[in-house]
Amino acid sequence: MKKSLVFIGCMFVLIFISSSITFAQNEFEMEIKTTQPPLYERGGTGTIGSALSNIASFVSLNGFANTGFYWDGKDNMHFDQSEVNLLVTANINENLSTEFNMEFRNNGEAFEMEYAFADYKFSELAILRIGKFLLPTGDYNEYIEIPYIHKLASDPLSALVSPSEWTDVGLQLRGKFNRKGSIAQPYYALAITNGLQGELSFEEEEEEELEGIGDNNKNKAITAQIGVEFLKNFNTSVSYYQCMYDSTAQLGAKVAGISASYDNDKFAVYGEFHNSWFDESEIDEDTGEEEIEMESSNGFYVLGAYKIKKIEPAIRYDYASLSSEDTSDNDMSSVTLGLNYYFLRTGLVKLNYRKLFSGSEDQDFYSASLVFTF
Repeated sequence: MKKSLVFIGCMFVLIFISSSITFAQNEFEMEIKTTQPPLYERGGTGTIGSALSNIASFVSLNGFANTGFYWDGKDNMHFDQSEVNLLVTANINENLSTEFNMEFRNNGEAFEMEYAFADYKFSELAILRIGKFLLPTGDYNEYIEIPYIHKLASDPLSALVSPSEWTDVGLQLRGKFNRKGSIAQPYYALAITNGLQGELSFEEEEEEELEGIGDNNKNKAITAQIGVEFLKNFNTSVSYYQCMYDSTAQLGAKVAGISASYDNDKFAVYGEFHNSWFDESEIDEDTGEEEIEMESSNGFYVLGAYKIKKIEPAIRYDYASLSSEDTSDNDMSSVTLGLNYYFLRTGLVKLNYRKLFSGSEDQDFYSASLVFTF
């Protein structure tokens, strides 16, 4: 824990030193056609999709793809179309918008709809989101994990404590305090979702892995986040998540985190720390009764990058302790060196070397990936 606090402190010092630089932010406007021809054209071409395109001309299709070559320094060497993501967005009117994605992984063998939600904007201060969405548990999960935005090819070890691409179904109220002329812009998010479902009561034989979509009790998960964006370049936030995840609503899960970043499109520093607490049930061998114990884990990462024209070197240190037991076998850390080449505004090549330290065994990983957006 002391080691974690030292690195978190260093991260904040770096960020606050660099936060005096400002970044000009461009604003984009989109025109929406108001003509609405009939929805159906009986005896005509196409079907409901082409019919909708006549009236939903405000719909946009975007996406990104990630293709890579990976080698673990030993026998595992392969190419992988690790991710192709299609994004569909629509501004239905001034207040209502919707967005969903279709994600293909592992050379197209796996398909998932990571999120699909609708936003109703009452004001800048109050936006109601309903559907399946990324939980506001930190910047990495909600904003940075996308391959084109993330400076390196792999997730940090802190994703073992608070998962990346963590989604759930429910309601979310979010917004920002947008005061004209203010250098600080606070924002918040409050979500009520199904929560994790996992380990069943000890009376049942079957156990399930933790998941984040279904629900197996009446208890709902709560996620809260507050943050502030300063000078448009510096951001910091804190988040908290809690739920009961077993069928009898006796076992609880909590995740708390803090995120900070500075990015002026040339120099960037990112960092995040999470701590999780999970109740676990065991049967006492002597009494045969159920005992509930709390298991905790924590992890963090610190990343720095500096862009020189089209070239961007990056470095990251990350760490995770996956058990509250004080043994070196539960601790993992890694150092990743990266070099990015932005050959297009919408495309880049990533070269990565990662050294993983885990218990008594160290391991090397090499990767090269092509990421492009459209």
